[in-house]
Amino acid sequence: MKRSEVIRRVMRSCDCCDEEAKELLDKEMETLAELCHMGQLREQDFELACATLGIGAECESYFIECL
Repeated sequence: MKRSEVIRRVMRSCDCCDEEAKELLDKEMETLAELCHMGQLREQDFELACATLGIGAECESYFIECL
């Protein structure tokens, strides 16, 4: 899944502008990257990132590919 598609989904779910959606997405990516760096990343963390952003589980692949 492309970043632009994930951003569009975040915009719809939180009713926010493009810039805010990018910031929210980047914050979730930072959190996942930190967990990965510490060796504490779990599969549920991808689910939580999607839930936090209000996007569907089909977007988990985006986070996995980015890490």
